[in-house]
Amino acid sequence: MSNPWFRLYSEFSHDPKVQMMSEAMQRRYVMLLCLRCSNALVTLHGTEIAFHLRISCEDLAETKAIFEAKGFIDSDWNLLNWEKRQPSSDSSRDRVAKHRALQKEKQNEACNGDVTLHTKECNGLEQNRTDIDNSLSSATSLPTCPYAELLKLYAKRLPELPQPRKSLWIAGADGKAMKARWRWVLTACYESGERAGQRMAQTEAEALDWFDRFFEYVSKSNWLMGRDPARTWHCNLAWLMKLENFTKVLSGNYDNKAQA
Repeated sequence: MSNPWFRLYSEFSHDPKVQMMSEAMQRRYVMLLCLRCSNALVTLHGTEIAFHLRISCEDLAETKAIFEAKGFIDSDWNLLNWEKRQPSSDSSRDRVAKHRALQKEKQNEACNGDVTLHTKECNGLEQNRTDIDNSLSSATSLPTCPYAELLKLYAKRLPELPQPRKSLWIAGADGKAMKARWRWVLTACYESGERAGQRMAQTEAEALDWFDRFFEYVSKSNWLMGRDPARTWHCNLAWLMKLENFTKVLSGNYDNKAQA
């Protein structure tokens, strides 16, 4: 079960196994902890882990070898001693279960009194339980991918490119790729600048604004837009949503070259 937070022990600051690594390697280790905390690590393949760590496949292989040698992970990227260092009591599920049991006990006591008091108490307890459920849901869920709105933003910023058919897009593999990129925008953090460490987006509106700026960024690339007279190729939405291509675009691989 995923959790919005995990324990990072103070020994991280003086453990030789950690501190003898470069700061880059230390950051990659913390990122792995974050991915494991959200349960994302168990579903990712090598190239996807490299993307989340913002490193090349070659750097990923080096990182894996170092982490295995230090006993941080096994050959399948499973973090060793995770369950031992992150007890299940940290999960809100157990705390909520205890809370509900206590409230039920109070409810039973109230039922032995006046009928009017009983009704009032029961209604209050039910509302309290609903509030707890809603709070937990909002803390762990992400906004649903708004395919139609994203297709509109693509059409607005990139009208020159081929436009996908909504009915075919959502149900196919391209729709799944867009959903994965949508979830990444809502869970990834800025790595530099004034907003370093902050989430890229936390609401649907913020995520839509991010994609609007992304499509505008694509529109400025002569290579992606097919403006090079020596070439006839241009990108499309399906190409942009593929993880490998999405990563290259964000890495600036297709920025216009400065004129000599």
